[in-house]
Amino acid sequence: MLSSQYDAIITNIAGSGFTGYYKKGINIKLSDNTTVINIWKPERCPYYNGEVYKDAIIEFSGNATNRFTYSDMKKIDQAIEAAIDFLNKENENLIDRDKDGTYEHVNAKQPETKKTSAIKYSDLEIGGVYLDDKQKKWLFLGKGTLLENGEQSNRSNDGLHFSEYIYMEYQEGKIEQIGVNQFKVSTFLHPDTYASKKRFFEKYCQLPIDSKIPISFASDSMIFQSCHGIKPVSYQEQIMNSERKI
Repeated sequence: MLSSQYDAIITNIAGSGFTGYYKKGINIKLSDNTTVINIWKPERCPYYNGEVYKDAIIEFSGNATNRFTYSDMKKIDQAIEAAIDFLNKENENLIDRDKDGTYEHVNAKQPETKKTSAIKYSDLEIGGVYLDDKQKKWLFLGKGTLLENGEQSNRSNDGLHFSEYIYMEYQEGKIEQIGVNQFKVSTFLHPDTYASKKRFFEKYCQLPIDSKIPISFASDSMIFQSCHGIKPVSYQEQIMNSERKI
């Protein structure tokens, strides 16, 4: 995990063997390299389409080797309780242990817009996560060709003029690095292309991405690739190129 994304990293939290990755006002992600437990504060856990869960949420994920003894579960419980204590030190948006939680979801509250100058497009870094004027997070993927399951998928109104600026909505806990320039993402997240440049006002974090090679994003059903610097090719150009090869 990237230390630059977190406000604090707590090793062996509560003697549990888990490491806690803390984001102020948002969550603590616990990991022992097999099991991941994400403790979200109220109104912070993403649901879908700009909504969040109203109450505190605890998410479990891991691989097929997740098996626990009773003593393991006691350590997990200790880690979760310590993480809640850590989050509640903020003295706002507290996790109430005595409240009966629900899975109700509400619109995410937008923080106050920071009045500042937009970052110059030339200063944006491929793989950087930036905030727009509504504090929404975007992963910047440069200008180039977007592939969906191997087929070009840049937006186009007429098949000749393409949207080449590539961005992807960024949500905490919904993107996981699995290799060099390779990421696993939630089903609802995928790169998209836009005809114009987005304006950003603050950098949130930087993902370890090499802009010289394609960047892959895989969900359960699709694989997207962002090919930075490679101009989209129209159907007519593809035909002409194939005729030149004959």
